[in-house]
Formats: sequence, C-alpha cells, structure tokens
Amino acid sequence: MDVCGRYMLHMVTGDAKFCALLSRMGCTVSQTAVSTTVTGPSSSSSSASLIPLGEVDMGDLTDSFMTLAVLAAAADGVTRIVNIAVSARSLLRVMWL
Repeated sequence: MDVCGRYMLHMVTGDAKFCALLSRMGCTVSQTAVSTTVTGPSSSSSSASLIPLGEVDMGDLTDSFMTLAVLAAAADGVTRIVNIAVSARSLLRVMWL
C-alpha cells in the first residue's frame, strides 16, 4: 500500500485514518516519509487471523469501506460497517460484495 507516508497519517481527511483501522485489526503498519507498508498478522503468532472491529463508523472513510469489507470478511468475528454515504455508483459496487 503506497500512499504519502507519514503525511497521510497526519492529514485531516478521513482516509488518513484507514491505517489505524488496519493496525486495530492486527496488521503491522510501517511508515516512512514516502510510503506506507501494511503487513497482515504473522502466521507464526498465536493470533494469526485478523481481529474483528465490532461496529465501525465509516462516515469519514467512504472511499475505503469496500476494502475494509473484504478484510472484515477474513476476520474471525463480526465487523459491522455503518454510516456509509452511498452514491448510485457506490451502491452498484456494494451490491457485488
């Protein structure tokens, strides 16, 4: 995942918070000045699967909710994504999830 590095983490936009959600799911997030690397949970650890997030308000993260939906499907438990501002185009994409 290549974004604008640490600058992304400190931006005001909601998408900058997505790395924090990945970290809560058990991923390792490493950032440099120019990139962000996300690694899933290690298969050698006792918690090798993604951690469910419970209810997640995606009101500020509407561009990222589909990525979270795919990751949540792989987690051992329930993640409920709420507060999605849906446009007609987004609705068609959601229907295929």
